Amino acid sequence: MQYINRISALEDDKVYQLNGEGIVSVNGTLLYKDITDIHLKYAPSRYYTNIYRCEIKTETQTITLSNRKYVKLATFEYQCAQYNDFIKSLHTNVGNGSAKLLAGMKPLRFWLEMPFALVFFAAMLTLLFLFGGVLIGGVFALVLLIRLIPYYIKNLPRSYFPSSIPSNILPKP
Repeated sequence: MQYINRISALEDDKVYQLNGEGIVSVNGTLLYKDITDIHLKYAPSRYYTNIYRCEIKTETQTITLSNRKYVKLATFEYQCAQYNDFIKSLHTNVGNGSAKLLAGMKPLRFWLEMPFALVFFAAMLTLLFLFGGVLIGGVFALVLLIRLIPYYIKNLPRSYFPSSIPSNILPKP
């Protein structure tokens, strides 16, 4: 199985190939037995909400994959089906080895960021309702809820087994 990824304009296309031993790239072969962590996360930006990432770590190297590929200036394409297939195949090959499988944010970040976001959200709503009126405050609340609730649900920190990757941490093809 092969996956071609380019995260940004600052790098070239990177080709990753899964074989019986590991992940083959221009940097050599990253052996499955050397993988210490696989971390899946939902990582939307302000303008693109369907971005998912996978960080594959060893003691000395990190590979970052995304379901979104840079094409040209301000143009990205989604490759959700290929990303999902690669991630599932990677998990099958890693099997029940010693790699930690994590989904969502790191716990410390999650438990620090979520309360701060709730306090900020409440303060903004209070100010908008006081000075902007019910309509503006209501629209702002709706937009934030539509964006924040899925973000925190998908990024809830958790571990999982290779055979049961959480479905909400992979993009819909």
